[in-house]
Amino acid sequence: MKKILNLLKAKNENGHSLVEVMVGAGLIGIISLITTQLSTNINKSVKSIEAKSETLIDDTFAIQTLRKDLLLSGPSFNFLQQQASWFTLNNTTRSCTPQNTTTPLFWAIQQADNCDGVQVTLSANNDCFDILTKDDSKFYDTNADETRSRGVFFDTPSSYYKVSAGKPAFDQPSLQAALTHRAIGNIGQLLKINAMSTKVTSLGNQEYGVLFGIIKSTQYSLYSSPTLLVKTPDYSSCTYSKPHSLNKFFRCLPANGSESNIFITPAKYVRYCLKTNPQYKGFELKRMIFSKTSDNGFSFEEKTIARKVKSLFFKRYRTSENVIDTDISFCQIDHATTSGACL
Repeated sequence: MKKILNLLKAKNENGHSLVEVMVGAGLIGIISLITTQLSTNINKSVKSIEAKSETLIDDTFAIQTLRKDLLLSGPSFNFLQQQASWFTLNNTTRSCTPQNTTTPLFWAIQQADNCDGVQVTLSANNDCFDILTKDDSKFYDTNADETRSRGVFFDTPSSYYKVSAGKPAFDQPSLQAALTHRAIGNIGQLLKINAMSTKVTSLGNQEYGVLFGIIKSTQYSLYSSPTLLVKTPDYSSCTYSKPHSLNKFFRCLPANGSESNIFITPAKYVRYCLKTNPQYKGFELKRMIFSKTSDNGFSFEEKTIARKVKSLFFKRYRTSENVIDTDISFCQIDHATTSGACL
């Protein structure tokens, strides 16, 4: 026995005993185990930070994009037919009228506030919300040698007519020149045209709007489709039953002397939709911009602006004002699973 103990205590050629070698190997194993566990925890933390950062980036970009479109959404009011629902306001002490029992339209401005607000919530696949925005894109004016915004202007229909053979004839080149001067005469451009005259009784109200798309340099087409939420014009009192051209639309407006009675705004038709993607939990938020391409069709540009979206809402707390609130809810990632979960 003593010989065995002496053997264990004996030094090897390198100066280490067998016991020291065994202890060292054990320490190395313990350190490796700790290092592996630490590395696993670090990887989980990194994945968590990356997921939160991705959500934060999506949240910031999506909210900024949404709010910019809503700030330019003036052409939508009293025009787009987006159905909404009522929601109860916390403050019921203010002066208001009882809510209407019918389904409200989100973009309708009331003369007096309802006691409830209106909202649209997107929370399922293919849920969509439409906005008609002012086209605020810039262009370089070579004549003025400067960058300018696209023009919005008042005018009279009579500015685009000339007498030919004793009768007024539509002067298409004059209108095209006016639009080109304001950089809104390109093919595919949308034009929101409002009749501002107080005498516009033939169109049903005092501020009636239509949307036209430029499909050729000399042709404008009424921008309407069952898939879009554009208000259908009421031409019951007009000589032309379906004035799909600007010429016929202008002729439906009553004469109004030298007073400006049309307001032309370059516009963009924007649609936000939730779409499923098998690679992600929750939804992708798509932003689509529509463009008129022909009498019977249109194209659109689609872009994903956020992923892992749970829901999106739009609210108007006062139906007599054009103030809109919006927010996005994102999925909470469960890092105990590989794919995450929308909670």
